[in-house]
Amino acid sequence: GAGAAGAALRRWQVAVLQQLLLHISGRNTTVGFLNGVTGIAQVVCAAFGSDRDRYASVTDLQQLSGTAPVTRQSGKTKTVLRRRACPKFLHQTFHELADHSRKSSRWASAYYDYLRQSLGKKHHAALRALAFKWLRILFRCWHDRVQYDESTYLEALHKRHSPLLHTAASSI
Repeated sequence: GAGAAGAALRRWQVAVLQQLLLHISGRNTTVGFLNGVTGIAQVVCAAFGSDRDRYASVTDLQQLSGTAPVTRQSGKTKTVLRRRACPKFLHQTFHELADHSRKSSRWASAYYDYLRQSLGKKHHAALRALAFKWLRILFRCWHDRVQYDESTYLEALHKRHSPLLHTAASSI
């Protein structure tokens, strides 16, 4: 049926994208900033691209990827919703990056736990918030042409006296 054909097309598109990324990653210097991030580095690199003028700010990328929420306000009523108008593959990429990072990054795991336990966010809302944070970090690495380093980020948390650092330290 149409559903099976659509799924087969998506699998083919992913396979072609993976082959293309494997081919260009040897020549593309933008991949290096993701060496410290587990998981899907080449796909994330494709989302960022090599043109550093492509996005005026990280907000553009967050909105495009669907990690930035949509706020609707009318009078005294304010509603924050998930952004649905975004490329689904791109959204899923950052969603999966956030999910995988919980298993290898102390601060990411601590932040996810904080969102779930202290703020009562549901699993996918917490992953979107974590992806939103990851995009800020990775955008800065990509823009400044530096490799992501977990210890550097933990030092920055320490300098800002972030409560997240204490949660991350206790989760070791």
